[in-house]
Amino acid sequence: NLNNQILKNKIKARVTNFHSIVRIIFSEKLPKDRVQRDFFERKKNNNRIKFIEFLKKNRIIFPTNGIMFISYAMEKKHLKFIIQKITIALKKNFNF
Repeated sequence: NLNNQILKNKIKARVTNFHSIVRIIFSEKLPKDRVQRDFFERKKNNNRIKFIEFLKKNRIIFPTNGIMFISYAMEKKHLKFIIQKITIALKKNFNF
C-alpha cells in the first residue's frame, strides 16, 4: 500500500483513492476541496515537477491533472514496480 510506504518513510504526502482512481496529495494535510489542495501544494510545485520527471525517466507516465487510473487487469509485479518508483520519487522530493 502506497500510504503505508508514505507513513513509514515520513513523507509529506498522502494518497486518496476511489476504486481504481488514485490521486497523490503533495501535503500531509488532506484538503476539503480543490482550492484548499492547491493552497497546500502551491509551495511544492518545483518538487512536484522533479517528482514527475523522475517517474518519466522510469517509464511511468504521471498525468498533469495528478489523477492516475489503475487497471484491475494490472499484474501484481507491475503494481509493485509503480509503488516502488513512486515511493522513491516521493522520498527524493517530499521528505523534508
